[in-house]
Amino acid sequence: MVHLDRENTLVCMEGAAFASEFGAFKLGKLSGVLEYYLGSNNIPYCLVAPTYVKKVATSNGAATKDQVIAGVRYRWGYKNSNNDINDAYVMAQIARGALPIPKEKPKSKKATRSKA
Repeated sequence: MVHLDRENTLVCMEGAAFASEFGAFKLGKLSGVLEYYLGSNNIPYCLVAPTYVKKVATSNGAATKDQVIAGVRYRWGYKNSNNDINDAYVMAQIARGALPIPKEKPKSKKATRSKA
């Protein structure tokens, strides 16, 4: 049994990816059991979409696993080569309040007026 400080606990779980190789049925059963346990024990939790995890780490919701690893290293200085551990690290940062990195806006081209 894990002891949790109820006042300072927020469990973040990555939600299901639609193209998951794990299998929707198995993933649904596991997620359902976890959500039931957390809810039954009044433990606050949130489900985080995989694309949101990527946006927080890289500003790109379609980032590759290697880009997420690089983004985590760049943004927080955390170094680990395992993509699952990096995803968990990002979710811990989300629980602490991290938001996605804003995308840089393209520089606007100034309109040129022709002299008539």
